[in-house]
Amino acid sequence: VWDDATRTHADRLRASGQPWLFSSSESVNNLPRLLPGADWSQVPALATHDRIAQALRAQGFQHIRVCRPTPQDVA
Repeated sequence: VWDDATRTHADRLRASGQPWLFSSSESVNNLPRLLPGADWSQVPALATHDRIAQALRAQGFQHIRVCRPTPQDVA
């Protein structure tokens, strides 16, 4: 559950152009509840598994890179 300040901060980050890192489909599937109506189409995303990338596409992400969950690959 996010309070208004957290939701506002996350929405600013969403609009910043910085990539978001996702390591679970569950986190992706919670986005509509946490930031309802948000447009994710221009947000770059890193996914640590193909299934997570698939969930990101379903939420509207278009700029997705799949990488291993290691510091080197994420960087």
